[in-house]
Amino acid sequence: MKKYIEIDNQNIEFKNLLSGPAQIGRILNYIIYAGEGMLRHRPGNRNDSMENNIGSAWCIEFMIGLGLIELTSKINHTNIYNTRLTNSGVKIYNILTDNAIGPELNYNSSPEKVLDYLKSKNALNIVNVFEAVFRNTIIFKDLCIFLDLEHVENDEIILKKAEFMEDIFGELCEFYTHTSYIRNGNGASTAGNRVPSLIQLLCFLKYAYVKNGKIHFIKEALIHGIFDENYKLDISDKRLISEYEKEEKIIENLSKKFGIAGNRVVNESVRLSQTQLIFKERLKREYGSHCWLCGIENETLLVASHIQDAALSNIYEKADNNNGLLLCAQHDKLFDSGLISFDFQTGKIMISKLLSDSDRKLTNIDAHMKLDDQLMNDGRKRYLMWHNNKFLSFENNN
Repeated sequence: MKKYIEIDNQNIEFKNLLSGPAQIGRILNYIIYAGEGMLRHRPGNRNDSMENNIGSAWCIEFMIGLGLIELTSKINHTNIYNTRLTNSGVKIYNILTDNAIGPELNYNSSPEKVLDYLKSKNALNIVNVFEAVFRNTIIFKDLCIFLDLEHVENDEIILKKAEFMEDIFGELCEFYTHTSYIRNGNGASTAGNRVPSLIQLLCFLKYAYVKNGKIHFIKEALIHGIFDENYKLDISDKRLISEYEKEEKIIENLSKKFGIAGNRVVNESVRLSQTQLIFKERLKREYGSHCWLCGIENETLLVASHIQDAALSNIYEKADNNNGLLLCAQHDKLFDSGLISFDFQTGKIMISKLLSDSDRKLTNIDAHMKLDDQLMNDGRKRYLMWHNNKFLSFENNN
């Protein structure tokens, strides 16, 4: 048996090396969730619906092995853990958020489609960061040992995909767990469930490609990598003149006067009223002058409600309509108090256990309410992730 990399002092287990399904799209989505404090882990969880912010356990296990996230505190009286990004995960998260990429990637997208999407968002430098992270992982080093790269003469190593999955899983299983891997004769096998995550990552990085049931490993890429340290983003500025242009100038002037945080005390009433006026007008233009939850149209009763607390938002975030909902005074109070929220994926209302059936009737809310799909853009989803976390923290502590 080959001598693979020891993991005794690495804070990882064999399950973190080969685990899945952990498609590239899912991994990038989970990085965003974790970066927003919205990803939790329950060992063995197979549900990928992100119910209660709990992710697919096998994807999270693989991401731990890749050094992208780590488990932190355990939620009281449960088998659920909070997660946080590692320094490597933060680097990828920053690229995603800097390019306004939300957790909208399709889990079933091929590596090629994910690359096309990142290119369309001007975020291909994620590949560079991902590669630098991957090349330092134990699974990458184990793969190179398995393929015996030092003694390969051809430009490509071609193996039957099914046999490769069974062989590498079997060897690593025996090395790390000291037990023999029993292969399934027909149907899905453990290797067939867990190794495809590695294969997809290799294809994403262009270290390999699959053709006619065979996987082609590219020797040059595996040895030297494809990382381009001189890669620069195409940031050609072709902004179109929009109705926001004048407002952006006002906000820029306000930021110069009162600071980007918007909290220099010079003339607070002017600072707040100007920003709030722009904010409310943007919301009204976006979806109409009525409560977006119950439909009330009386202007006096409408409040431009911030999703991320205004006190925690800088002046640009305070004026960002994606950081807002137009609500009636009653529903604004419920939302601001954390008694209701809206699921950042579906827009469905989340109602606190502290509200009785009588309270729900009197405040005109029910479990069937939701935000219109038109409002669920990537920018608003990111802010709603923040509010969902606030809501769930409030629920867990009461």
